[in-house]
Amino acid sequence: MYVCLNGKIVPEGEAKIPVSDRGFLLGDGVFETMRVYDGYLFRLNSHIERLYSGAERLGITVPIERERLREIVYKLISKNGIETGVIRITLTRGAGGRGILPPEDPEPTLVVTASPWCPPSEELYKRGVKVVVSDDPLSFRTERDKHIKPVSFLFYILRRMDSGGSDVYDVILKDHNGYITEGTISNVFFVVDDTLYTPPPELGILMGVTRGVVMELARRIGLNVVEGCYTQEDIEGAHEVFLTNSLIEVMPVSSLRDKQFLVGNITKELITAYREMVDGERH
Repeated sequence: MYVCLNGKIVPEGEAKIPVSDRGFLLGDGVFETMRVYDGYLFRLNSHIERLYSGAERLGITVPIERERLREIVYKLISKNGIETGVIRITLTRGAGGRGILPPEDPEPTLVVTASPWCPPSEELYKRGVKVVVSDDPLSFRTERDKHIKPVSFLFYILRRMDSGGSDVYDVILKDHNGYITEGTISNVFFVVDDTLYTPPPELGILMGVTRGVVMELARRIGLNVVEGCYTQEDIEGAHEVFLTNSLIEVMPVSSLRDKQFLVGNITKELITAYREMVDGERH
């Protein structure tokens, strides 16, 4: 497989970064992940803009221009023969000395990878997935961080490890006030009657690209879309619940703790609408 390191496409085995890279040592960086559909990337520009926004928040300069980054992504897809797969763009602050404070003039590291990937089965979309709720508060993000997808995922990894079973698809997190925020790999939505509810940016959630698309689609089909602060009990009282991210699209939830959910008509309609939008923009 080929990768891109700092603007140059090379065989994966030849791509080398310093052991003093702050992304490796400290998780000092941001990344973006997106799905490849028959060689096409849905909402690539949105992912690139979020990467640049996150980098700006961290004070990291992306070492190549946006248009060049777009070109590299598609060249990697072609060179690796990816039809259905995943693109990951990782940006770190680069090499630095000891300590937490970054060097004055860092040389950022930019890595782009393109990998084959098998999407979730259609059966999973028909029956839904199991999620649990973590009682450990997600307290290190603020609204200012909503465009940052950090390289360091240790908190999320621990919550997944603590979830108690391989049948758990995702773990939903709370803030220090007990309000639902997001999943470890997803944004969270729930439906009551004709209204779609989701946590707001003020809780420090990641502003998912797919989250924004789904909110747009929900309004198009006549749903009310409300962002607010909700508890686990609010979700357990919902008619439908689903998760979103750029790889799984719209994934229905079938159970949360002792509560069971059906894959309802609104969730099904949004699954279809999302896929139609992908197909429409691709062609």
